[in-house]
Amino acid sequence: GTVAFDDVEIWTGPCEASLIDCDFEVNSCGWENDDKYPLTWSRVIAEEGSESMGYDHTTNTQRGHYMFPQLADSLHTEGYGLLVGPYLTAGGGEQCLRFWYNIEGLSTIGLLAIGEEGNENELWSHAGNRINGWTLGRVDVNVNRTMKLAFKAEYPEEFGNSVVLDDISLVPDHCPSNILSCDFDESLCGWSNVFMSTLPWLVGQGFTI
Repeated sequence: GTVAFDDVEIWTGPCEASLIDCDFEVNSCGWENDDKYPLTWSRVIAEEGSESMGYDHTTNTQRGHYMFPQLADSLHTEGYGLLVGPYLTAGGGEQCLRFWYNIEGLSTIGLLAIGEEGNENELWSHAGNRINGWTLGRVDVNVNRTMKLAFKAEYPEEFGNSVVLDDISLVPDHCPSNILSCDFDESLCGWSNVFMSTLPWLVGQGFTI
């Protein structure tokens, strides 16, 4: 057999681990539906999920997974639901939450911070009109207290509404103000391949000059 490795770097201090990092391919990583509401969030295979989004963001295929809120029963034609994340311990400081989402119709998606006492604070929201393809969301989060983050989806009474969510991560530091500035060393910065592209872009490495 053969073993090979390349580009080893050593940095002073502890590694900056992501507090949240989930692509939903294996499981829901501690994100849970709050069953008090009409909309039920569940992890689904893309081809069996929203009619407006037949592929996931992680694998860019129909067999990938994402989170998709649906009405719990036929008695409800509208309502909202919460997808609640694991507890974040106080002292995490400034963090950037990154996620990919898509909405259809007059749907609304929002992000809440929920304290230990149950108090809710809305950090971000997007409402109405279809978005073509996956869209990157970035929200600054200050983990200065023990809390949970929750995504809130809301469907009005009209038909044709949907919200889908994929690839959630929470990383140290503020979210970048210029989304077009990217060196591709640590991430793709929101750039992604078009679904079923015959010539997909790959991250490579050139010679050092």
